[in-house]
Amino acid sequence: MTFLLASLLVAGNAQASTLTTTETRTIAYGEYTVIAYYQAGESSFVAFSFEVQLGTSVDVLIMDKDNFDAYSVGSPFSYLPGSALNLMEGAGGDATPGQGTEYYVVIDNTNTPLGGANPTGSVQVYFSVTSTDIDIPALLTNLMIIVAVAAIAFVVVILVVLYLIFFRKPKPQTPPPTGQPGMRICPYCGTNAPYDFQYCPKCGRKW
Repeated sequence: MTFLLASLLVAGNAQASTLTTTETRTIAYGEYTVIAYYQAGESSFVAFSFEVQLGTSVDVLIMDKDNFDAYSVGSPFSYLPGSALNLMEGAGGDATPGQGTEYYVVIDNTNTPLGGANPTGSVQVYFSVTSTDIDIPALLTNLMIIVAVAAIAFVVVILVVLYLIFFRKPKPQTPPPTGQPGMRICPYCGTNAPYDFQYCPKCGRKW
């Protein structure tokens, strides 16, 4: 998934002049997938193109939140004129008015709406969708921040592991003490004793 966010994050929502998603998705029979979700700015516009790579024709629907909520539960709904119905490939788009209004763009593989596609199975669709002059809802902003923090933490962990493996010098090991000439050291108490002794003169253990 490719997201192009041309903006600065501000408190609350993230404002973006452009949000683009380009991807290939598989959509099961009787299901849909959301390919864009945003809040409209003063002069928002959304444009899309798509191509069905496997399967039958699909619908691409642009809806505001109220109509999307109705669509998602099977109630009557409407969609913007720039939507595309019953096509194997195509493009469309529309102005999405009402600053602060939430909009959804979905690829539909169901038997709705009336006059739309009549799916027979799952489909694989390549698409690109671009929304301009938009706000990204705070929930999505928070998710992006969490993902970014997790990615930074992952990189830090990898760098620490690489440092420990390749750059950290091992501590020098202290050589074991050696006895005096003709003597050996008891492995139990460290006492010097002649080599011909079979028992330590201090702890009494046998070597």
